Amino acid sequence: MNYSKTRVLNKSIPDENYNGVFDTVNITKSGKIRSVKVNLDVKHSNTSDLAVELTGPNGKTITLDGPGKGMQMHYSGSKLDVYKGISSKGDWSLKVLDVSKSDKGSLRQWELILDIDSKDHHEINTHKDYKLVSSQTCHQGLPIGAATLQVKLSDNFDTNSKLSLQSPKGTVVPLPFTHSRQLLKYSHHLDVLKGENPKGEWKILLDSKAKGRLVSWKLGIHTQKKVEVKPDDLTKVEGIGPKIQGILYSKGIMTWEKLANTDPAIIKGYMDEAGPRYRMHDPTSWPRQSRLAANGEWAALDKLQDELDGGR
Repeated sequence: MNYSKTRVLNKSIPDENYNGVFDTVNITKSGKIRSVKVNLDVKHSNTSDLAVELTGPNGKTITLDGPGKGMQMHYSGSKLDVYKGISSKGDWSLKVLDVSKSDKGSLRQWELILDIDSKDHHEINTHKDYKLVSSQTCHQGLPIGAATLQVKLSDNFDTNSKLSLQSPKGTVVPLPFTHSRQLLKYSHHLDVLKGENPKGEWKILLDSKAKGRLVSWKLGIHTQKKVEVKPDDLTKVEGIGPKIQGILYSKGIMTWEKLANTDPAIIKGYMDEAGPRYRMHDPTSWPRQSRLAANGEWAALDKLQDELDGGR
């Protein structure tokens, strides 16, 4: 079955700003994804300056490059297969960046289309013998690094009952009983949740036939640290100007170290994708130059660049 959500934004896209326009939709429909499509309606004088990123509920981010026609941009195919097989439920985020100066525009609206296996009700049917006892909402959106849980039960609680924790993504973690049923503590049992986006509703599920009651529970989420990457001035590399730097930034190549470790063939592919005016550039020497810049060997870089200039 197809399930879609459309967001009407009419937000301006900041010019040459790598924060771009950011928007998130929360999908409550649960099922295994068979395919993903994204449609954009943008107003922009030069859509080749735009870069589009999509992040799924599994935390994976991909860059979408074409195909587009005019102001209507449509994305589908194998690149989106990174989300194939995961649960549709959770936050889906879109970012649109303008990587060059002078041309301005706006994101009018975007549509997320999910082909969901309607027969896949594992998260629901497998746990049909459970009932919802309590829920809590987490507003933090960084990936989970570790999680802890404390559950307090009544003295007369039947330890033959079933107890589980369900994440916003739909992952259900069975919670075994320890020698103390009054205060249960869990940590390594929750390792399966690492990397998930914790934002959304967390639930404690209890056997519908259980005797006793849940007194209280406390969930601790320790998120992974967000590493801020300070961009290097890639224009110090011979052959790279501001617009090519913008293209490389949009591909996640924001430092001399990253450029030094990138295969020239991959960089050439990025240039080809960017359009005819960039296909003439030869990035063969860019990683070598970047290695010298990353190591602070400026005299050696000047010498190499003189040799490159002399060979023209």
